[in-house]
Amino acid sequence: MVDIEPKGGDLYDAVFVEQNGVRYWTKSGLTDFQVAEWAAQYGARVVDIEGIDLPLGFRVYDVVFLNNSNELSTRVGEIMRGKTDGWVGAYLKRADGPVLGGFNHTRTFEPGGLLATLHHAHVMRMVRDGMTSLDAQISFYDGNPGESCPSNTNATSERLEQVLAGMMQAASNSRTRAITIRFGMGNIQGTAAQLGMTSTELNRHIGCPGTPNKLMLVDIGRLHEQVVGGWLGNRRETFYALMRNDYYGSGYAEGKVKDVLDQEKADLGLTDTQFQAFRSNLRIVGKKGDYGAGSTFHRAWGAYVQLPFYANGGIVLREYVTGAFVNDATNEAQAVEAAYLGASEILRDEIRAAMLSWRNHVFGSFTGFGSGCPGSAGEPWHAASGAPEIGEQVVFTLTGARPASPAVLMLGASNAQWNGVPLPLTLGFLGAPVCALLVAPDAMIHTL
Repeated sequence: MVDIEPKGGDLYDAVFVEQNGVRYWTKSGLTDFQVAEWAAQYGARVVDIEGIDLPLGFRVYDVVFLNNSNELSTRVGEIMRGKTDGWVGAYLKRADGPVLGGFNHTRTFEPGGLLATLHHAHVMRMVRDGMTSLDAQISFYDGNPGESCPSNTNATSERLEQVLAGMMQAASNSRTRAITIRFGMGNIQGTAAQLGMTSTELNRHIGCPGTPNKLMLVDIGRLHEQVVGGWLGNRRETFYALMRNDYYGSGYAEGKVKDVLDQEKADLGLTDTQFQAFRSNLRIVGKKGDYGAGSTFHRAWGAYVQLPFYANGGIVLREYVTGAFVNDATNEAQAVEAAYLGASEILRDEIRAAMLSWRNHVFGSFTGFGSGCPGSAGEPWHAASGAPEIGEQVVFTLTGARPASPAVLMLGASNAQWNGVPLPLTLGFLGAPVCALLVAPDAMIHTL
């Protein structure tokens, strides 16, 4: 549908254009603000709008929306909207690169505990600048830990590092509240401005009543991009280490990422070795938020993602920022499912591309051959461990050799010949008739 003309009542004249695979939607009786809201919800653009004047000077609109999203955004939007009646959004961006997918990512939503990522960044910046220490003692109340809004009972204290881990890994609102009180709500809000989180508002303690907090997916993305870009200096790794990274279990998106990984592994035909090598370099470090107020429910996810691509004989790590949310849903279970699926599905295409780069890779391996030349300490044995891959580390060991004596590690491209001389080469001419040269000495490393 590309054009409508109201005929009175529920009747319209409409123009349709045949075009397979293109989605459109219609809405009637929208205010001008709602027109923009629904365009973002659908990831669409307005192709026709008809104004209707109502009594008392009010005006509403009948609107035709046409899909304006790429394939990834369209697919994820369909999934999320099909699971919940709430407002939904998803976002995926290469760190310091293009937006790969997203819709409604500039809508503000109630973030719940996801906003604690800002608190975490604020504190780690202060640690970086020497204004506090991870060993500092933080006092807080740990009464009624199962309640959303902590009560002022059961006073205790922990090292700052433990408080941050409890806030980011266990979603402890009591520890988040302690961080807010210790470092100041206004100061944390100032950090949001410094990070370019232009629509973020910290209005209340997370989990407690009051004016809602606000966040946008692009804002949580800006936070992670700043961290990737060096905003925390040498504290970047500590920042992420104190967050959850168990994406293959109940961590990011509560197991839905695991489903994506397992499905793509089977579809691409990756071997277990290829899959485990891929996973060993994959990282999804994120935080969720959940909040319910009366009859409405809110769920959100936000994360930093590192995907390993195998290219040019080595591993290339690509970095992303991502997130998904459901806001103002009337069914909690459906809101949870929609948010989990959105957070995982927005990653599927990049996960697939990364896994595909590993499919035809044949991994290096170690094979022992030959025997040692007996010496005064017995028969030495040379072994190696690790991954014999470009960019990876291997460890060579020597056992059964004379202690505290010089040694030479020979590296060669062949164990069959050396400059036309067949190998193994008996070393009798050097006075060692029971010893043999087993590999071409193309390179030698001397050690003690």
